[in-house]
Amino acid sequence: MTRIALSALCLCLLAAPLAAEEKKPVAPPLKKIELYCTDKYGQRHELGEVMCIVSSSCQIWMGKCDMSQNNVMWRKVQDGCPGVSLSPDRPMSRAAG
Repeated sequence: MTRIALSALCLCLLAAPLAAEEKKPVAPPLKKIELYCTDKYGQRHELGEVMCIVSSSCQIWMGKCDMSQNNVMWRKVQDGCPGVSLSPDRPMSRAAG
């Protein structure tokens, strides 16, 4: 009886390192995907950043870099931008800040 118990104990000890090796990851972890928005000049803006956006149809609005499903997008926060004016006799200006 002692021999059976001793041989069972040896088998368990031999199998333990095999079980530890099975838990190793098969592939290296994936790189983190960086999510960010870009403006018309190609400059990077992080998620949550708010900026004044002027569309090609001369509409001015505040946009926030946000997620929609799996895509980044500029989400409209409000019409117009504080301190920005667009008039025919004056070029667009933005208040400092």
